[in-house]
Amino acid sequence: MLQDLLFNASIHPKRKQSTISDFEKAELFHSLKTTLANMTEKGGRDTEKDLFGNAGKYKTLLSKNTYKDLCPSRGNTIVKQAYLGDAVYFCSTCQRL
Repeated sequence: MLQDLLFNASIHPKRKQSTISDFEKAELFHSLKTTLANMTEKGGRDTEKDLFGNAGKYKTLLSKNTYKDLCPSRGNTIVKQAYLGDAVYFCSTCQRL
């Protein structure tokens, strides 16, 4: 979910918080509200299952399942990088560091 929130706000996942402008913070908050509403309407993410074993219908934009796909906005390759013991996914064109 975090990957989609950052993507929708055009913020690189490795950006330092201190470099994010007030405008970008507002964009991130808007992304949070709209992405969560969309996920809720569709019964959760397609990468997770509910208590009955049904996958959600919200198609994640950036995840372990989509990082080999093309960016949904510009058609560039989605990048997967190790970061703080986990992985981050981003579009190097849409989400500049």
